[in-house]
Amino acid sequence: MALNMGTNKNKVAKGKRFQVGKDLYLTEAAHTKLLKHLKERLEFSKDLHDQQVAKFKKIDQAVYGYLVLDEDDEKRREDNEKGYGVKPVDTILPLTLTQLDEAVTYLIEVLSTDSGLYGAIAPEAKKKVADGFAALMNEHADRFKHLRALNLFLFNTMKYNWGGLSPSWKIVKGNQITNAITDTPDIKETVVYQGNELHSLDPYNTYYDISVSPIDLASEGEFFAEAAVKTAFKARKMLANEEIFNAEDIIKNGAYSISWYTDKPTIDTSTSNTVSSNFLQLLGGDNPERTSDQALEFVRFYIWLNTKEYDLAQEDKLQVCRVTMLNNERIVRLEVMNNAHALLPIGVSMPWEDGFKEATKSYGQLLNPFQLFASAQMNVHQKSNRKSLYGVTFFNKNVLDLGDDFDPVASKIPVNAAPDVDIRKAIFQVYDAPKTENTIRDIGTITEIMQKILPTDILKQVAGLERATQYQSAATVQGANRRNLKIARIIDIQALSHVRQIQLFNILQYQESVEIISPEGELIPINPAEFRETKIEFAISEGLRGLDRLSMSMAIQDVLNSIIQSQQASQQIDVVGIINYWTSFIGDKTDFSQFRFKSEMDKLPPQERDLAFQVYQQFIQAQQNQGTTQQ
Repeated sequence: MALNMGTNKNKVAKGKRFQVGKDLYLTEAAHTKLLKHLKERLEFSKDLHDQQVAKFKKIDQAVYGYLVLDEDDEKRREDNEKGYGVKPVDTILPLTLTQLDEAVTYLIEVLSTDSGLYGAIAPEAKKKVADGFAALMNEHADRFKHLRALNLFLFNTMKYNWGGLSPSWKIVKGNQITNAITDTPDIKETVVYQGNELHSLDPYNTYYDISVSPIDLASEGEFFAEAAVKTAFKARKMLANEEIFNAEDIIKNGAYSISWYTDKPTIDTSTSNTVSSNFLQLLGGDNPERTSDQALEFVRFYIWLNTKEYDLAQEDKLQVCRVTMLNNERIVRLEVMNNAHALLPIGVSMPWEDGFKEATKSYGQLLNPFQLFASAQMNVHQKSNRKSLYGVTFFNKNVLDLGDDFDPVASKIPVNAAPDVDIRKAIFQVYDAPKTENTIRDIGTITEIMQKILPTDILKQVAGLERATQYQSAATVQGANRRNLKIARIIDIQALSHVRQIQLFNILQYQESVEIISPEGELIPINPAEFRETKIEFAISEGLRGLDRLSMSMAIQDVLNSIIQSQQASQQIDVVGIINYWTSFIGDKTDFSQFRFKSEMDKLPPQERDLAFQVYQQFIQAQQNQGTTQQ
């Protein structure tokens, strides 16, 4: 789609009015008042935000192994990068990072269903409606990459004990090309797709109402805001797409300023390995002041406002508004949301909830000290090996010329002594490496202690339950359920429940029609209005009702065998329905009802069926003969 980047005429113009929407303007007085109010809200939360950012930086540098090497190790690292041998250096073992990733992988499996990221359940009569809703949500998830947002959200949640998701209804516009009467292409801009977008909030740049718990922001908070930086090109594109208004002069001015955005810390001290986390670092280099000359700062608010106070409505009432502030000096977008859900579109999770709110330590913080201790053990071990291999050589520099480098760990030490001084005849070697035979065992012990804090190893055994006995399976899942299933439940209740509720109301409000394809390949039209009339509950995952699906399927198999053996029970219960339910546990969606007998004759054994068929033919022949005789 071509973008007209230079002809957007939505400027300050029209007297002293500021355009903030397609047909929406603020007077100069209202603009000044609202801008002041927004800045006051940011200042209100800034102190806590700065404390949180300082904590997040320490966590990130610890998790990613930020380590400043001494001069000798730095030289060894440079030699390694140049291919000059293999020279071990001090390192931080990524134990916390891998354990958090293992936990996130497990949580994604538990919080999503087999058929997709979303699932829904409803009464039997409305099952197709629930299937339609789940299919539509999974379509939105694929189109707008919900899994990426969920993965980042869960990682932030476990690392910082603070993760946020923000759902919104996104409209994607594009060109529709049709052939006109003259056979020339007719190009019209139209909506090509719309649906629920899911965004993972950046903990470094999220401000919110600190008077309430972050978990209750959606229902009780006044506002939340997220700061971001964008290039001039991106800003012009937003202007052309009418995502912002009245910003051309600020973009052209070039005197940009960063007031609320916080950059992430450096996590690698190696200049050859360091990759900047955003374009600001690339453009600004080592001079932080330069970064303000390279980008525009956008702060997007979701905030409760009395729209009458800003001459936007006649009625005196509070409404949720989406407001975008550019470079701390102008409001370039204001939209009264008018959403049916009447919530701030945010879901925040703090799974380790103990009443200390933001001061509570995260799983990442609790694991990092053990990672540091295990790393120290490993570094002592590698230094000990180096020392055992090379030893330490003392030499009389007045007698031997072996250079003047000094390395007490694994090299030589020049001694400035008179020639007649006996240093074992001018040279003396020492092999006094400490004993580190138990280092690996000690590191293993440390990782076991880390498992007590956040158990993840036992979860790996669940993948191999098919090879275990039923009792081993049950024991494994029981161990996995207690801590990790609790975390999954808390995250779901704290954040995802708000998000799904908002997504459902967005569909009710904006979605015009739905067509889904059933597992059997049938195209099913669904009217979104039926969502409102149907009591839909979200099927987060069978995992939230018990991870031991193998044991459960085995139990159903026993029940099925009992029903088949009992003639009375088989007449009262739909055996085929039970088979369908049973096979669904192993991911098989085959509809076994297609294998039902078409007639009573099909139930007979082959020989009896042939005999019955012969009798039937004789009966038909007799009927025909009788009819001929009567005629």
